[in-house]
Amino acid sequence: MPPFFYSVSHFQKILIDAGHAGEDYNSITHTYNGNQFTYSESQRIWALQEYLIQALKNIGFINTERLRATNNFVTTDGPVSGQTWGDWNEVEETERGKRATGFDLFIQLHSNAADNANADHALVVGRPNTVTFVNSLAEAIKNTMKLVGNSNIITTDYLVVTEAIKAGCPLSFLTENSFHTNARAAYWLMQDENLLKLAKAYAKVIKNHFIP
Repeated sequence: MPPFFYSVSHFQKILIDAGHAGEDYNSITHTYNGNQFTYSESQRIWALQEYLIQALKNIGFINTERLRATNNFVTTDGPVSGQTWGDWNEVEETERGKRATGFDLFIQLHSNAADNANADHALVVGRPNTVTFVNSLAEAIKNTMKLVGNSNIITTDYLVVTEAIKAGCPLSFLTENSFHTNARAAYWLMQDENLLKLAKAYAKVIKNHFIP
């Protein structure tokens, strides 16, 4: 019987976080190509998270986990007495970042929003020492979703990313998978087969980073 060899991927711990929570967080109704539909960021990005976790496990990243077991917030469902939305968000994102302790890679997933209904690009937030990964992931999102472009933020001061780094996770990112305020992009994200394609594109970038 041939010996069993562990892949590099078996030793990497990856944490995936669907950025929002609840039944209809950031919901918006669109009509696209004659189809009326309601997009919910919390629901569709949770679905993307699930596809991504499975895609990573399928290529050997067996230690891939979701940050939350259910689609609920980590702290409370919103501000409690005396809290502003900003205060509550800071507490929520700080707690999420802390949960990246012991992981090698943390990614928080989102879809974006803008006043400009035509906004249609990818965004990846990362640290200055992760420019190559940031650019590769943004390009993969753009190409898979057929977006008009991508814009990346390289910073040392983005709450959930910074907190994950503080927690000891060396690779920490936040992604915006186009804009749910764009009817075309939102309709694209409503299709499960498209989320599967996007998850596989993420997984390929992650694999190429750890196993070049």
